[in-house]
Amino acid sequence: MTGSSSRFEKPLALFVNGKLRIWLRWLAWKAGRPVAALVLLPLAALPWLIDMQDLNPLREPVFDWFQRLHPRELERDKHNVILVRIDERSIAQIGQWPWNRITLANLLQRIEANGAKAIGLDMVLSEPDRQSPGIYAATRPEFSAELRAALQALPSNDGLFAETVRRLPVVCARSDQSPDSEDIGPGQADGQQTALVIAEEDEPDPAPHLPMLKGLLTNLPEIERGCAGLGLISGNPDKDGVVRRISLLQSNHRGGLEPHLVLELLRVATPAHQSVVHSNDEGIRALEVGKHRYRVDQDGSIRIYFAQNRSQSNYPAVDVLHGDIEKGSFKDKIVILGASSILLHDQKVTPVSNRMDGMEVLANAIETLLAKLSLVRPDAAPWIESAALVVAALLLITFGPRLHPGLVAASFVTIVLSYFLLSYLAFRHHQLLLDPTYPAIGLSMVFVSLGVAALIQEERKRRQLDAQLQSQRLENARMSGELGAARKIQMGILPDPRKVAWLPPNVDLDAYLDPAREVGGDLYDAFMLDEHRLFVIMGDVSGKGVASSLFMALSKALCKSAARREGANVGATLSTANQEIAQENPTGMFVTAFAAVLDTRTGELDFSNAGHTTPYLVSSAGTVRPVEHAGGPPLCVLEDYQYPTDRTRMAADELLVITTDGITEAATGAHEMYGDKRMQELLGTLPGELTAGEAVARLHRDVKRFVAGAPPSDDITILALRYRGPAQSADQS
Repeated sequence: MTGSSSRFEKPLALFVNGKLRIWLRWLAWKAGRPVAALVLLPLAALPWLIDMQDLNPLREPVFDWFQRLHPRELERDKHNVILVRIDERSIAQIGQWPWNRITLANLLQRIEANGAKAIGLDMVLSEPDRQSPGIYAATRPEFSAELRAALQALPSNDGLFAETVRRLPVVCARSDQSPDSEDIGPGQADGQQTALVIAEEDEPDPAPHLPMLKGLLTNLPEIERGCAGLGLISGNPDKDGVVRRISLLQSNHRGGLEPHLVLELLRVATPAHQSVVHSNDEGIRALEVGKHRYRVDQDGSIRIYFAQNRSQSNYPAVDVLHGDIEKGSFKDKIVILGASSILLHDQKVTPVSNRMDGMEVLANAIETLLAKLSLVRPDAAPWIESAALVVAALLLITFGPRLHPGLVAASFVTIVLSYFLLSYLAFRHHQLLLDPTYPAIGLSMVFVSLGVAALIQEERKRRQLDAQLQSQRLENARMSGELGAARKIQMGILPDPRKVAWLPPNVDLDAYLDPAREVGGDLYDAFMLDEHRLFVIMGDVSGKGVASSLFMALSKALCKSAARREGANVGATLSTANQEIAQENPTGMFVTAFAAVLDTRTGELDFSNAGHTTPYLVSSAGTVRPVEHAGGPPLCVLEDYQYPTDRTRMAADELLVITTDGITEAATGAHEMYGDKRMQELLGTLPGELTAGEAVARLHRDVKRFVAGAPPSDDITILALRYRGPAQSADQS
């Protein structure tokens, strides 16, 4: 380059890498504003168009994560609900389940004697006790008629159990689940009404807003008539199988309301004669039990705030029945009696546990209501979440162009983290459920749209500027004539392989070099060391352009000089050239090289490889084999390296093909490379009678056809040597 060219390049490069790039970034962000706004508008409107719970599967798991981070706290020794479990030890000592109703009645009396103010049965006693005297007598035909009559005259276990229940504050369970394959129809449910009233006569009926019972599995009528309350034990999980809420009210086929066991236990424990329902046109407003008012969702459900460990409030049924617990242990407590044996209990997946007994879910629900800690998703939640998205997105769209992209990314991450932090604080201190995932996902989409628009815009501008800069450089070089002169000189120092002096007639040699730019860094040479030995070399200088072409000329000259001195010792030739080139290498460039000496009398081929692409030998039958070598590093990498000499023998009509990596790395516009495998397949199709020049031309044409006009990424150099056999055989032919 001339001095005038350098004066143009440096200021332009500084301009591109300095203030112009900042200006381009600003333009890119500005161009992304309309796209980001188009993305934001439908995102902000989504909560009002569809149910985000169905669209966003991340919301409920995040709320579950909050519960695991901060479960409901239990004050030591102040549990409001006690669980009496029919566990494995109880079954082992008392007998297999189901126990007879007399045993259950005794257990209920023990619980009440220990101070329980309400007892919930987490079971449905829908079938008669098979151990009742009359039923048992009917199963024993060997009994005399007098004995069977005497047994049938005795009171049934169910009747005695009902009498016991009538004297105690027992709430019996009903279920909306059938033990059979089909749902139990409404006609099979007992007609007894539960203690529920609407607060005011003019308040709308809440039944249409409540879940509808498909069927109702009830207890024996005589048992239900004695119960202080009747409540459902349904607890349907969400779509992902996690139990997060229970419906305190459901509607039945008669248009009436069925309370949950949780609500009835609270009513009996208060005590209150009725539970009062407050409703409006949108559903349930609140539930009132005695002096207590509980906030619920419009469909009559509550979200349970789970505690993580309730082990201190669990008692085995056998200990209670045998009096092996401290007297008054259940004083003023709500007690739930249920089965927790491995064979009997129903396990639920909850936000804090993958295995929780159904009655423990009930206990968590009761304690959530008593502590007034039910989790609430406020009516204004969609407004709050949408506003959080819109405000942050508008800030990002407005101020993004004025900030460094790194600062914009940091601001985005900070905002998203703040969503989660504020949502967690609202949950922990106020039991409010505000979804952080919806604004976080929405803001991410806005940020990505801005970023994609920025990248597209900046990439387009960068390419334009790079093209302008390159065009300016080339134009300056062409104007000064330097590149044209350099190309002419470089190509002039490469020999014409078809005109090698004293080349024997049994050797056919040709080569071709196609620089990727005006000048390149590939080299080759061929000359006779004496009347029988032919020396060939191919090299590839690191880098491209003028510097590589100058280093190529130096390397070629020094390699040829070393070959003249070292003769047929190819390894010594490369070792000597390596030392001499390294001394003239202030820029730290390197050269890969493959050098070989062919004895034209015998076909013996001595060669050495300095980090160069592996050559191939192609037989007349089309067999392609690589020229295996010990080799060494490229020249100028290790200055004192001694390169070994390897040897093979070329058969008659065998073709030696040496290339640079510009062949295998030639790529299409879609960045698919020509590759070594494709080159071997092409070499295998070359006929044995083909001349070296024709072989070079075919390989070059196949590469050009493959890249289909894509700009070259590297210099392409091919050298082919066809050995026709010993000189005598060649003369005879």
